Amino acid sequence: MENKINTYTGNINEFVDWVTGQDSNTEQNVTNNLPVSGGSIRKLIQDRLKVPFCMYEDKENNLYRMFSSKASLDLWFTDRIAYSKLELFNFVRPSEYEISTDINLNPRYLMSGDDS
Repeated sequence: MENKINTYTGNINEFVDWVTGQDSNTEQNVTNNLPVSGGSIRKLIQDRLKVPFCMYEDKENNLYRMFSSKASLDLWFTDRIAYSKLELFNFVRPSEYEISTDINLNPRYLMSGDDS
């Protein structure tokens, strides 16, 4: 006779502890105290590998902010201080300003040897 362990087979997100079922952001148990099944873990990993990052363009602070998922970004929007740990990293976004010139508008010709 085989000893079968009951497991949680529903969907989980990256915040759920696979052993305890505790959601680290809500502090609630989402698996009825059951360990998460291998199938649920596999589905989470496969889904996360399809979309490795969620990027937010923060124009106010001139940064691109990277998160592990849209859910992480949404939580960060609710309280940027409390959920600051959800930001994986950020980097400076390029300036919106650009310089363009058209040498045909006001041509200036220099003679060889002229230093003006």
